[in-house]
Amino acid sequence: MAGFFQGTDPDIDAGSAQQSAQLAQEWATKLDGPVQDSSYSAHYHAQAAATSATSARNSSLDAANSAQDAADAVANIGALTLGDLANVSVPEPNDGDVLVWVAANSQWEAAAPVIAVNQSVQDLWARIAQLETKLKQLGLLP
Repeated sequence: MAGFFQGTDPDIDAGSAQQSAQLAQEWATKLDGPVQDSSYSAHYHAQAAATSATSARNSSLDAANSAQDAADAVANIGALTLGDLANVSVPEPNDGDVLVWVAANSQWEAAAPVIAVNQSVQDLWARIAQLETKLKQLGLLP
Protein backbone atom coordinates (compact mmCIF):
# COMPACT_ATOMS: atom_id res chain seq x y z
CA MET A 1 0.00 0.00 0.00
CA ALA A 2 2.83 2.33 0.60
CA GLY A 3 3.49 2.47 -3.14
CA PHE A 4 0.00 3.82 -3.87
CA PHE A 5 0.46 6.95 -1.77
CA GLN A 6 4.00 7.52 -2.88
CA GLY A 7 4.63 10.82 -4.61
CA THR A 8 1.53 12.64 -3.44
CA ASP A 9 1.77 16.13 -2.04
CA PRO A 10 -0.50 16.60 0.99
CA ASP A 11 -0.78 20.37 0.36
CA ILE A 12 -1.98 19.85 -3.22
CA ASP A 13 -4.44 17.17 -2.12
CA ALA A 14 -5.81 19.45 0.63
CA GLY A 15 -6.26 22.36 -1.82
CA SER A 16 -7.99 20.12 -4.35
CA ALA A 17 -10.30 18.77 -1.66
CA GLN A 18 -11.10 22.30 -0.54
CA GLN A 19 -11.93 23.35 -4.15
CA SER A 20 -14.15 20.29 -4.53
CA ALA A 21 -15.92 21.09 -1.27
CA GLN A 22 -16.50 24.69 -2.41
CA LEU A 23 -17.84 23.54 -5.78
CA ALA A 24 -20.16 21.03 -4.08
CA GLN A 25 -21.45 23.82 -1.84
CA GLU A 26 -22.14 26.00 -4.89
CA TRP A 27 -23.96 23.14 -6.68
CA ALA A 28 -26.21 22.84 -3.65
CA THR A 29 -26.97 26.48 -2.84
CA LYS A 30 -25.84 29.10 -5.39
CA LEU A 31 -28.70 31.37 -6.53
CA ASP A 32 -27.01 34.43 -8.10
CA GLY A 33 -26.09 32.77 -11.38
CA PRO A 34 -24.99 29.52 -12.96
CA VAL A 35 -22.52 27.34 -11.12
CA GLN A 36 -20.79 26.23 -14.27
CA ASP A 37 -21.46 27.33 -17.86
CA SER A 38 -25.28 27.48 -18.02
CA SER A 39 -25.96 24.93 -15.26
CA TYR A 40 -27.63 26.17 -12.09
CA SER A 41 -27.61 24.81 -8.54
CA ALA A 42 -30.14 22.44 -7.01
CA HIS A 43 -31.38 25.29 -4.79
CA TYR A 44 -31.98 27.47 -7.87
CA HIS A 45 -34.06 24.74 -9.54
CA ALA A 46 -35.97 24.04 -6.32
CA GLN A 47 -36.79 27.72 -6.00
CA ALA A 48 -37.93 27.88 -9.65
CA ALA A 49 -40.16 24.82 -9.07
CA ALA A 50 -41.70 26.45 -5.99
CA THR A 51 -42.43 29.62 -7.99
CA SER A 52 -44.08 27.55 -10.73
CA ALA A 53 -46.15 25.67 -8.15
CA THR A 54 -47.33 28.96 -6.64
CA SER A 55 -48.28 30.27 -10.10
CA ALA A 56 -50.18 27.07 -10.85
CA ARG A 57 -52.02 27.31 -7.52
CA ASN A 58 -52.96 30.94 -8.22
CA SER A 59 -54.17 30.03 -11.71
CA SER A 60 -56.28 27.25 -10.23
CA LEU A 61 -57.84 29.65 -7.72
CA ASP A 62 -58.53 32.19 -10.49
CA ALA A 63 -60.22 29.48 -12.57
CA ALA A 64 -62.37 28.42 -9.62
CA ASN A 65 -63.39 32.03 -8.99
CA SER A 66 -64.23 32.52 -12.68
CA ALA A 67 -66.34 29.37 -12.67
CA GLN A 68 -68.24 30.62 -9.61
CA ASP A 69 -68.77 34.03 -11.21
CA ALA A 70 -70.16 32.35 -14.34
CA ALA A 71 -72.49 30.16 -12.27
CA ASP A 72 -73.73 33.23 -10.38
CA ALA A 73 -74.33 35.11 -13.65
CA VAL A 74 -76.33 32.21 -15.09
CA ALA A 75 -78.42 32.02 -11.92
CA ASN A 76 -79.11 35.77 -12.07
CA ILE A 77 -80.07 35.74 -15.76
CA GLY A 78 -83.01 33.47 -14.97
CA ALA A 79 -84.43 36.13 -12.66
CA LEU A 80 -84.34 38.98 -15.23
CA THR A 81 -87.48 40.41 -16.79
CA LEU A 82 -87.85 42.93 -19.63
CA GLY A 83 -88.51 45.65 -17.05
CA ASP A 84 -85.02 45.05 -15.62
CA LEU A 85 -83.42 46.27 -18.86
CA ALA A 86 -82.55 49.97 -18.89
CA ASN A 87 -83.81 50.65 -22.42
CA VAL A 88 -87.13 48.76 -22.23
CA SER A 89 -90.40 50.32 -21.07
CA VAL A 90 -93.26 47.82 -20.76
CA PRO A 91 -95.29 48.89 -17.73
CA GLU A 92 -98.60 47.21 -18.76
CA PRO A 93 -98.31 45.15 -21.96
CA ASN A 94 -101.43 43.61 -23.52
CA ASP A 95 -101.71 40.10 -24.94
CA GLY A 96 -100.21 40.03 -28.43
CA ASP A 97 -98.15 43.21 -27.98
CA VAL A 98 -94.70 43.35 -29.55
CA LEU A 99 -91.64 45.41 -28.72
CA VAL A 100 -91.01 48.36 -31.01
CA TRP A 101 -88.10 50.82 -30.95
CA VAL A 102 -89.13 54.39 -30.21
CA ALA A 103 -86.26 56.63 -31.27
CA ALA A 104 -87.70 59.68 -29.49
CA ASN A 105 -87.34 57.89 -26.13
CA SER A 106 -84.40 55.67 -27.14
CA GLN A 107 -86.34 52.76 -25.69
CA TRP A 108 -88.16 49.61 -26.63
CA GLU A 109 -91.87 49.88 -25.81
CA ALA A 110 -94.82 47.53 -25.93
CA ALA A 111 -97.21 48.20 -28.82
CA ALA A 112 -99.93 46.43 -30.78
CA PRO A 113 -98.54 44.81 -33.94
CA VAL A 114 -99.02 46.69 -37.21
CA ILE A 115 -100.00 43.49 -39.03
CA ALA A 116 -102.65 41.28 -37.49
CA VAL A 117 -101.03 38.02 -36.55
CA ASN A 118 -104.15 36.31 -35.19
CA GLN A 119 -106.24 36.12 -38.37
CA SER A 120 -108.76 33.34 -38.24
CA VAL A 121 -108.58 30.42 -40.65
CA GLN A 122 -112.06 31.33 -41.99
CA ASP A 123 -110.78 34.77 -43.05
CA LEU A 124 -107.92 33.13 -44.88
CA TRP A 125 -110.22 30.71 -46.75
CA ALA A 126 -112.58 33.58 -47.66
CA ARG A 127 -109.69 35.49 -49.23
CA ILE A 128 -108.58 32.40 -51.17
CA ALA A 129 -112.14 31.99 -52.48
CA GLN A 130 -112.22 35.63 -53.60
CA LEU A 131 -108.93 35.20 -55.41
CA GLU A 132 -110.18 32.01 -57.10
CA THR A 133 -113.33 33.82 -58.31
CA LYS A 134 -111.31 36.68 -59.81
CA LEU A 135 -108.94 34.27 -61.55
CA LYS A 136 -111.92 32.44 -63.09
CA GLN A 137 -113.42 35.74 -64.28
CA LEU A 138 -110.15 36.57 -65.98
CA GLY A 139 -110.08 33.18 -67.61
CA LEU A 140 -106.92 32.14 -65.85
CA LEU A 141 -108.66 29.24 -64.09
CA PRO A 142 -111.18 26.80 -65.60
